[in-house]
Amino acid sequence: MEKLSASIKKGTYENIYVDCPYCGKELIFNRISDLGTNRPIAGKELKCFQCGNIFWTLNDRVETSDYKWFIRELDKIKDDKNYRAYVMNLYQGLEAFFHQAIINKKFDRNPDFRNYGYIIRKKYNDEREKYYNKTKKWAFNKMRNEFLESFKEERNNYIPQGSKPKKDKRNECFGLIEKTKINELRNKVVHKYAYRPSLKEINEYDSLVDAIYWLGLYLDIKDSILLVNKPI
Repeated sequence: MEKLSASIKKGTYENIYVDCPYCGKELIFNRISDLGTNRPIAGKELKCFQCGNIFWTLNDRVETSDYKWFIRELDKIKDDKNYRAYVMNLYQGLEAFFHQAIINKKFDRNPDFRNYGYIIRKKYNDEREKYYNKTKKWAFNKMRNEFLESFKEERNNYIPQGSKPKKDKRNECFGLIEKTKINELRNKVVHKYAYRPSLKEINEYDSLVDAIYWLGLYLDIKDSILLVNKPI
C-alpha cells in the first residue's frame, strides 16, 4: 500500500499539529520530546498515536530566526484569550530578538571573524562562548541596553542590512523598544500571585509587535547558521 502524506496544519516553536491521513485524528508532536529536533521536519515519517499507521509529513514552516516563532504565535494566543501566555511569549520573543540581533552584528557579520569572507571557526566559537558566559545571566534591561548600544549607528543612519523597508520607521520602532514595560508586566504575571492581564493591557503591545517585525526586516536578523555557512 502506498504510504500516505499529510501537510502540517500548524507549526509552532514547540509543536507541530497534523491530521492523520488514515484515521483523521489530530496529532500533536512536541518537537523535542516526540521528534528529537528543533529543525524543520518536513519529509519525515511519523506514526499516528491512534491507529499506528506511518505517514509522511509535508510543509513544516521554516523561520529565519527563533524570535519569529514566539511573535507569530501571538495572534492565536490572543484569539484563545490566553493573555498570561501572550505576555510570556512576547517577553521571550523580545529577549530572543535582542540576542540574535546582537550575535548577528558582533559575530556573524563581523569581518574580524572572517578570512577572505569565510568564518574562522575556532576564533568565532571561542569568542561567542565568552560572550554567552558574560551575558547569560543578564536581566531584560541590561540586554535591551546592549541592543540599543549595539545599533546606535543603524538608529541614527538608515543602513539596512537586507531588504530596505518601504517606510523609514527607525525613530518609532527603536523608541518603542526603548520605552516598553513588557518586562514589568511579565514580572507581575510570574511573581504576583494569580495576576491576570486584561485584553486592554495586551492590546497596548500591538505597536511593539509591529516594531519587532519592522526592525527584524531592517536589521535583517537571521539565525546564525544561515550566515556563518556562507561567505560575505
